[in-house]
Formats: sequence, structure tokens, C-alpha cells
Amino acid sequence: ARSHVFSEDVEWSKGSLEQAMMDALVNDRIEFVKLLLEQGVIMNKFLTIQRLEELYNSKSGPSNTLRYIIRDVKKNIPRDYRYTVIDIGLVINKLMGGAYRAYYTRKKFRTIYENSLLKSPRLHRNNSNIFQASKILLQKNPNSSPKSYISQNDFSSKFEFDYPFSELLVWAVLTKRQGMAMLMWQHGEEAIAKALVAAKLYKALAHEAADDDLETEVYEELKGYAKEFETLALQVMDYCYRQDDDRAQQLLTYELKNWSKQTCLSLAVADNHRALLSHTCCQILLADLWLGGLRTRKNTNIKV
Repeated sequence: ARSHVFSEDVEWSKGSLEQAMMDALVNDRIEFVKLLLEQGVIMNKFLTIQRLEELYNSKSGPSNTLRYIIRDVKKNIPRDYRYTVIDIGLVINKLMGGAYRAYYTRKKFRTIYENSLLKSPRLHRNNSNIFQASKILLQKNPNSSPKSYISQNDFSSKFEFDYPFSELLVWAVLTKRQGMAMLMWQHGEEAIAKALVAAKLYKALAHEAADDDLETEVYEELKGYAKEFETLALQVMDYCYRQDDDRAQQLLTYELKNWSKQTCLSLAVADNHRALLSHTCCQILLADLWLGGLRTRKNTNIKV
């Protein structure tokens, strides 16, 4: 397939590669996504807000429970409603629980999102209210002018997700594309954190499926996917600990800006990942906390 699709006689443009990537993601073509990544598709450039929303609104792929949860966090939505990434942020908050606040629901991202609507109001037919509100805000701002308006649009058009593979991992989990989620986990940064978030989301999705009286098979399938990611998190952490125990402890306790400023340790607690929490690395950290040793350790900037 590689030699047939990417032969020397065929020259692929950037736009063609990106459209092929979009089609491959939507249709859950894992091997083709791998192939496109090898051919140099830059995911920071590929993954725009609009494309991410198109992925969430796609009717293709396996059946999933996302629509049920969106109706929980967004009441009385019409049948033809298109999900926004802000809606997805509310879903993530609900599933992660506690004080977790997804990036999509934070003020900084909302500003970027509203600016992207001003630039491309066709992004959503159900977002006319946001578009109108944003227009009014700009009109009321005495500093707003054609020049400042353009700069805002330039800012939103240049926006890039810092961790595109993490965004796509969450999309794959919420839409029950386990093979694709595994592929996205293999790329990018923060392997332990991504695995723990995926496990927590799958567990929460399983409980939601049980609450909605869906088939038992759905619950068991989601729990099985969670277990797979829990195993990955433990394996990576154990490997890191055997390589360098001090660095492994830092990995567990540094602040994860893309994950609501959590730490891997706090994510493990949220996931109730007992095997990871009982690992020697975590036990040393927890003992330090109990004895107050963190105040005297050399890694004074770590956070639990």
C-alpha cells in the first residue's frame, strides 16, 4: 500500500495530505494514519479547532455514548445540534470529576474560540448567539478597530494545539476508537499522564453506560479499554523508575499544564489506580508527604 499510494510518480500537496489524514481519522483507518505520519504530516499544523470539531461531529466510526453525556451537560439541544469543543470540555470535566477543568472550558481558550468564530462564523450554525455576543463586545470596546479586529483574527488563525496527539487521544477515547487512541498515545509527550487520563475517561464512560442502562457488553468493553491504559501507565512508570528513580519521582509530581495542572500522581488517585499507587516510586513519595520530607528534598518545585 505504501509504494502504491506514495509512489515517486505521485506528488502529494500539503492540503491533500491533510485531507487524507482527516479522512483516515474519521474512518478509523489506523494503518493509513501511521503511514501519513511517516510521510511527514505535522499534527500541530493539521489539527485546527474546526477540524477537531468536525471529528467530534462525524457520524462515522464505532457507536459510542458521547451523545448521551453531551445531553447531560447541555440541556434541551435540538436534534441537528453540532457539538462544540467547549461542549466537549464540559463532558471532560464531568467525566474526570473533582476540580478538573479541561482546557476547552478555560477563559483563555474561550477567547480564542470566539475569535475563530468571528473569523469564520460558518464554523457552527448553532453558534450564532456566541458570534453575535462577540460582535457586541468588540463594538463596545473603545479600542476595537479594523486593525485590532484583524490582529485578533490573526491570533486565532495562528492558534495551534501544543499537544495535538493528546487532543486526538481524548477524541478517540470519547468516540470509542481504542485502536486510534493507542496510536495517539504512542506519539507525542507525557505518556504516563495520557494513559492515566484515558483510563479515567474510559472508567467514567463505563459508569455512565451502566447508569443509562446500556448493554452490559458496552460497560465491560469500556472497562477493558481502561485496564489496557492502566497497564501502559504502570509499565512506563516502572521502566522510568528502574532507569532513574529521582527522575521518575519528578515525572509523577510535575505540574501538567495541559491536564488541568494536575500531576501524574493526582491523576492516578483520580483513576484509583491501586497498582500504580502501590508501586515503590509512589510509596516513597507518599511517605515523604506523610513525614514532611518534601520540604527538604532537592526537588523543591515538585507538586503532588
